[in-house]
Order: sequence, then C-alpha cells, then structure tokens
Amino acid sequence: MQEHAVRSSRASTIAIDQHAESVTMRALGVSTGETRSAKFAGCPTAGDMVEWVAAWAGNVKFFAHFES
Repeated sequence: MQEHAVRSSRASTIAIDQHAESVTMRALGVSTGETRSAKFAGCPTAGDMVEWVAAWAGNVKFFAHFES
C-alpha cells in the first residue's frame, strides 16, 4: 500500500465509508482534535462530498487509495 505524508499543522484526515444506500464521512482536524461526521443518503456526487469537506477544512487536497 502506498503511504502519503501530510506536512501541515492545519491538516485534516477524512474517512469515507461507502455502502449500497449511503455514504458516511468522518473528519479529524489534526491540529485541533475536532471531529465531524456527515451521512449522505442515496448516491451522493463527488461534488456533494467535496463541498462538505471544503466547508469545514477550507483548502483541500485529496489522496486516494483503492484496493481491488
């Protein structure tokens, strides 16, 4: 598995849990320890999820890991 290092005191970690009928996202602010979560019913678009992250975290950079 490829690893990514984030070198920022303002970084946030976002986890996405996708199921057949919903997507749950959880966020952790590394510098503050603040957590947030959101549940999207149905089939949210990538734009819906990015909008949620951007509203909380501001400047956003994404790293993706896919397993087959």
